Amino acid sequence: MWKSNYILILLVLVLLVPEPNYGQFQKQQISVADYAKWSRLQSESISPDGKWISYIIKYDYGPDTLFVQNCNTGKKLIFPDGKNPVFSKDGKWMTVAKSEKGFMLWELLTGNVKYYKDVIRHEFSEGKNYLAILSKKELIIEDFTNNKNHFFKEVNEFTISKEGTVAVSMPNNVKL
Repeated sequence: MWKSNYILILLVLVLLVPEPNYGQFQKQQISVADYAKWSRLQSESISPDGKWISYIIKYDYGPDTLFVQNCNTGKKLIFPDGKNPVFSKDGKWMTVAKSEKGFMLWELLTGNVKYYKDVIRHEFSEGKNYLAILSKKELIIEDFTNNKNHFFKEVNEFTISKEGTVAVSMPNNVKL
């Protein structure tokens, strides 16, 4: 009897005690081709109205990609090689720098886009509904309320007050 109990206990232990490697995953080998799939998430920002979020996926190999996503609908805009996203104060517009196309002004709700070349600096107004864009050639005021552009030649620099007034710096030899 003792012998049969011993065999029964031994049999139960063998069946119930798992093998050390049982249920474990085998390590996968990583190849050099897998390195291109690695990425990092960087530069997240949220639109002032909280409806849009932007983030950049940076890759070790290949161009980085900017993603802009609507938080309510899940709609996603993808900009390969997009950089420096800036949202307007009302969250209806966004600017993106792209190396091959230049500076983009994107209307988020409609998808309308405008391109500008040689942009040095830009700034959305706080108190009014416009965007000031300084290029190598001129200062452009994109008036969103009236859907008009205003152009000012030979501007070196500009600043926008909290009330929305634009002050410009021009060369000394310019006649107004």
